[in-house]
Amino acid sequence: CFKQYFADGLFFTYHQEELADIWNASDALITHWLTISPNHVHVLDYETLVAQPEKEIKTLLDFVGLDWHDACLNFHENTRAVRTTSALQVRQPLSSARIEQWRHYEEQLAPMRAKLNVSI
Repeated sequence: CFKQYFADGLFFTYHQEELADIWNASDALITHWLTISPNHVHVLDYETLVAQPEKEIKTLLDFVGLDWHDACLNFHENTRAVRTTSALQVRQPLSSARIEQWRHYEEQLAPMRAKLNVSI
């Protein structure tokens, strides 16, 4: 979201340190819920989803109690309206093109990386 311009607010997305704070808080919250109630939280790893979409989507659907439909793999063919900043992305199949893309901007992202509680 740092590279996306949001016309109506979301000013925190323009500050790397604030984004890192939000990431760290979210990560702590997820870790908390995984610790106290692991059967009620499903963590989906993007890299795994891209590598094994059918398996990961079936696992997710099973977790939330929904049936499998072939359209789950072809979500990008859905013609319903999309009014979010991801409108272009949802019209494309899953892709590994964005994995590790941040490394092209590694130097510019140093303020955020310095505050993140993750090892990269």
